[in-house]
Amino acid sequence: HAVLATVRAGAPVPGRAFERFTRTGPLALLPHPAATDLYSLVWCVPPERAQALKALPDAAFDAALQAAFGRRLGRLQRVDEVHAFPLSLHAGPSLLGQGLVAVGNAAQTLHPVAGQGLNLGLRDAAQLAQALRPWLAAPDAPVQPLLERHARQRRADRALTLSVTDTLPRLFATANPLLRHACGLGLAALDLLPALRKPLARHLLQGQRL
Repeated sequence: HAVLATVRAGAPVPGRAFERFTRTGPLALLPHPAATDLYSLVWCVPPERAQALKALPDAAFDAALQAAFGRRLGRLQRVDEVHAFPLSLHAGPSLLGQGLVAVGNAAQTLHPVAGQGLNLGLRDAAQLAQALRPWLAAPDAPVQPLLERHARQRRADRALTLSVTDTLPRLFATANPLLRHACGLGLAALDLLPALRKPLARHLLQGQRL
């Protein structure tokens, strides 16, 4: 489940998102548009833990969040209600019939790690707009061949993104100490080496391009 709430940070870093990989799943704090010291919390935990967190008093919830995230943003305090939503992986066909195509969450739902569901949905919409340019210039022409081509072109990006977002949290949640250390070293390398970090960031934003 994903536990969602808005929290206030005692030492915010404006414009920067944070994500920590824990034994139960990723914990992300994302900048909130309402104020520079507010963050949207996305905390992935087993279902029973999610219900327990929802039932905690404010101070106990804040203490649990602080223990899981650390002190990098100073003191963390919840400022609104806690919600919990089940997570599931779904990837149906993007081409649903004659003249009907699905994009974004209508086409697939995936783990919220690294915000890749949003990025994938934006790429769906952007590439659909590109695919429809010939039809917009000549609306009397058949549109179905363009939609079928769009669906074929989206397969590689969808498959790779779904695979990455399903595998990454499992790797970091492993009980294998060697694998855990390897994952930590990999993150450290990405943090220290722009030559590794920039291609990964470009792929996460732009996806698999053919």
